[in-house]
Formats: sequence, structure tokens, C-alpha cells
Amino acid sequence: MQSSSILDANGQAFSYASASDIQNSGYQSNTQIDAVSISQVLSSFEMPSRVRWEVYKQYLYMMSDPIISAALNLHVTQSLGGHETTGEVIFIESKPTANAKEKKLISEINTALSNKINEIAYQIGYVGIGMGDAYARLYGEKGNGIIHIDTSEFYLPPLVQSFEKGGRTVGYEVSVDNRELIPLTVMQVARLKMPRMLFVPQPRAQYNQWKQAVAQDDFNALPNLPALVGGSFLEAAEKPFFLLQSALTGLSSSRILDSVRESMFGVNMQDMTHDQQKEFFSRVSGMLMASKKRAADAIKNREPVVEKIFHLIPTWREKQLYAIDAGGTIAGGGNAKGYDTDDVMLYAKLLAGALGLDLSMLGFSDILSGGLGEGGFFRVSAQSAHRARMLRQAMSGFVHHVIDVHCQYKYGGIFSEADRPYTVNFVGSSSAQDREQQEVQERKMAASATLVQIMQQMKDLGLDSKTATHLFKEQLGFDEDDAVLYGQIYTGEVTEDGTEPHSAETERT
Repeated sequence: MQSSSILDANGQAFSYASASDIQNSGYQSNTQIDAVSISQVLSSFEMPSRVRWEVYKQYLYMMSDPIISAALNLHVTQSLGGHETTGEVIFIESKPTANAKEKKLISEINTALSNKINEIAYQIGYVGIGMGDAYARLYGEKGNGIIHIDTSEFYLPPLVQSFEKGGRTVGYEVSVDNRELIPLTVMQVARLKMPRMLFVPQPRAQYNQWKQAVAQDDFNALPNLPALVGGSFLEAAEKPFFLLQSALTGLSSSRILDSVRESMFGVNMQDMTHDQQKEFFSRVSGMLMASKKRAADAIKNREPVVEKIFHLIPTWREKQLYAIDAGGTIAGGGNAKGYDTDDVMLYAKLLAGALGLDLSMLGFSDILSGGLGEGGFFRVSAQSAHRARMLRQAMSGFVHHVIDVHCQYKYGGIFSEADRPYTVNFVGSSSAQDREQQEVQERKMAASATLVQIMQQMKDLGLDSKTATHLFKEQLGFDEDDAVLYGQIYTGEVTEDGTEPHSAETERT
């Protein structure tokens, strides 16, 4: 008997070296000298490798910005949607194949968990897309299931370190202070893990375990490694965000600097006695300080100065006070003229593009596209649909985990991933993803209706099977197998299930 072998694209047996052969070749070619770490590959001059706290600190600062906060809220709103009357965003529904016992079980699960999950859906979705991960503390009782879900600040991502085995979450450590970490299991914490599209440069953690994980083929023997930060919608937005902050700071600072009006005066006290000099200088200084205080009080009290102010300065012989720069701006010199709002708008557009939203929806309504209408961007945006799909994927995994923990507490077992008799559905009629799905479904229905009409017209013409098959293949563009099948169904040679039809009389009956 010939032994089977793995073939390459050319049909030839793969010629591969063993791991020991590769290692020996590496030593012979000195490739170990050129080996680099993950952080070296991913980091650059503008994106250096950072520890997880530094990354989270950056994200927290960005999320406090009104533009970023508005963008994240819009993504959560259009991704999860909401029922028009109840406001629910997540629905646990039975599959059509579920039996009566399974439907009753799913109804009990829905009653126990639906309100709890919907109460935290927006909050955990917001934190998840902002930081890449979000965590919820689960409290369950044996025989009763989950009785409470906590998403307080105790479980913010910077305080929770998750551990993974081959990319699968296996446990957590929650930081109480700098000296104590509390271990928690997957029965105690549920994780909303966003898909990792980009990779944030971070130092390589635990070199020995990382090396062991790369070389290990047995999944069960893989080490538990600390999960790295990733999955945030803000990953690609860091650079344009700080460019925008710099532009805004420069524009604001220059205008503040130009608002400072300073003048310099010279005081001639040559022919004065010491007492006269002292009194004269005191009066001039007091006058300037009084003017400064009057202006400050007017601004503070929001009361205009409606009187004309005079100051009397005694002089001897010649003029004792002369202006060097009468009313000129010494400090500013027109700095604001060097800045323009076009610079700010450029970086704002870059930031909006990185966030996957239209700039008009982030507080710049003056540039709203008249053709789309208010909120129309959600209906046509590919980026919006893509990010909605990512959040829904992560939210579905989170809900499945909560349901598994609930079933384990209450029933002593869980549904297998492949045999779950329920689905997690969302209502987001205003999102681009739902619009895209509806349009695809409408096009399929229209194409099916057109095909039925064509088949009816062909039947009226009395075409034979060969001619019908040719039309289906060449003119309508169907695959050959589909064209043959439709041609046989059209002429009644083969039924839809592939069996031979009965007689014409039986078929009519």
C-alpha cells in the first residue's frame, strides 16, 4: 500500500526539515545574531514599545476628550442599536431547530439574564472599544445561576491582567494595590475581547515562557501567558489625536499671547530729590496696578467699565514720563496670524478618518453633507459597518460566556459551542451593517423573482431542456451545474430533490 503524503501546490510531496535540522542550520548561518523580539519588529521611532499601564494611560486620556468620547458613543449606539419601545439591545432567541425542552430552557435563561446583560451592554461596549478589553464580575449561586453582574471601576482594564493559553482566556489577576493581586477564574469574570486588528508595541513578557509557547505543539501543554493590550479603536488614532491637540494648543496659545497688550514707559527723575523720586515712582506704579486691578475686576464681575479714567502725574521742568511703545503689543507681535483653523481641520479630518466616522458627526455640523442628511453616514459607511461587526462579534462572545457560567451554576453543565440551541441577536436598524444586509437580501429576492418570471416565459415558449440549459448558462451566467439543474427542473425531467418525477398525470395531481 502506498503511504499518503502531503502535497504542495505543484502536486509534489513536501520536502521539509525537522526542527533539529532547522536549529542546526540556524547555528551554522548565525541567524541567532539577527534574531529580534516582537517589540522590536512592531515598534518604531514614532510608536515605541510601552508597558501596558502607559498604553492604558494614553487611552484614558484620549477617552476624556469630547471628540473621542463622541466617536466612541456613536460607534456603540449604531453597532448595538436598540429596540424602539423597550430599548433592549441584545436578544437571546431560540434557533428554529431547537426542540421544546431546549426552548423552555432558553426561555428561562432569557428571563434570568436578559435584563442584566442589557443594563451593562452600552457601558461594557464603550469600555471595550476604547481600551480593547472590558471585564464584568459575575456573582452566581448553585441552583440559581448568575444573580448579579458588576461592571464598576474595580474592574477597569488597567486593573485587570488576563492570562491566555494559545490566545484563549484562562484566568485573571485583579490589582488591589501595588503589592497585592487577587486571582480570579473564568467563572468569576467575563471578558469582552475585541478582535486584534493592529498590534501595540509592548515589551516581551516572560521570555522563557514565550519561547516555550512558540515551540510547543500540544495545546494543553502551552503556558499561561499574560495578555497584551490590543483591540482598541484608538490604536490608529493616537498620532492624529495628538497632532490635533498640538494644533489646538498652538492656535489657542498664540491668541492668548496676542491678547496681552504691554507698553514700556521711561521715567525721568534726574532733577528730583530723593523724596520726590520716591513719591513719583510710587504714584506711577500705583496707577498701573490700579488699572490692572480694575480690568481684572471688570472681567471677574462681568461688568463693563463705562467711565473715562484720568490719572494726574505731577512733573518738574521737563516732561518726566515718556512712552517708548505707546500701546504696542510687545509680547505677541501678531502670533495668531501665523496660525489658521485650516491646520486644525486637517488634523481633525485625519482623526475622524482613523476613528471611522464622518467629521460632521463629531461636533462639526457646519460641514454636514446635504446629500446624506443627518446621521446618513451610518447608512453608507463601510468603516462603520466593519467596526459594528467587530463590536458585535466581541459582544456575542461575552454573552455566550455569561450564559455558559449561568448554566454551569444552575444546571451543572453548558451547551457545546457547536450545538448551542440559541442565537445572540442585535437590533440596529440605523447601522450600515443592517442596511447592507437588507440590501443584499432585497437583491437576492429580486433576482429570484426575475428568474421565476424568465422560467415561466421559457415554459410559454415551449423550449426544450437543452435550449433552456444553454440560456441559463450562457445568457443568465449561472454555473454549469446550476444551469443543468434548472434546465431539468424546468422541463420536469428531475424534481427539486433530484429524484425522478412520476408520470405527467401524477405530477398534475
